[in-house]
Amino acid sequence: MNTSNELDTSTKSSRILLADDHTLVRAGIRALLEKLPGIKVAGEASDGREVLGLIKEKQPDVVLMDISMPGLNGLEALAHITREFPHVRVIILSMHHNDEYVLQAFKSGACGYLLKRAAPPNCHRPSKRWLAAKSTLAEKFPASSSRNFPCNKLPTPAARSTS
Repeated sequence: MNTSNELDTSTKSSRILLADDHTLVRAGIRALLEKLPGIKVAGEASDGREVLGLIKEKQPDVVLMDISMPGLNGLEALAHITREFPHVRVIILSMHHNDEYVLQAFKSGACGYLLKRAAPPNCHRPSKRWLAAKSTLAEKFPASSSRNFPCNKLPTPAARSTS
């Protein structure tokens, strides 16, 4: 099992599902992610219900999901994902930078919380921690607030593929 924060590109690619109700936002995130080694975008969803269906179909390692989506929002979808797909890590991507959203996301099982206003280099560094199943927060929030949440106990994609 790879315990470092570096992405192990000698194993299978980490499969990421993007969920945001804005097509242009998804396209931009996809373009950024596809430049990273060891990452494959497995699919895209525009609402929480679509996310749940695509997790069954595409079996991603990570879901990068917005909070504000029509129908089933990101936090509601997160609760379903945590119950129904406990092996899938969820990273919240949001414009909401208040502590209540962050705390609710981590209590519900999120592995990370990234603000949409983050610069692309800030997106790249946390992705290595997320893919190594380490909790991470945007710089505004203290890392200690995520230390004891469920995601820290998940196996990495490489460890899951060997079990």
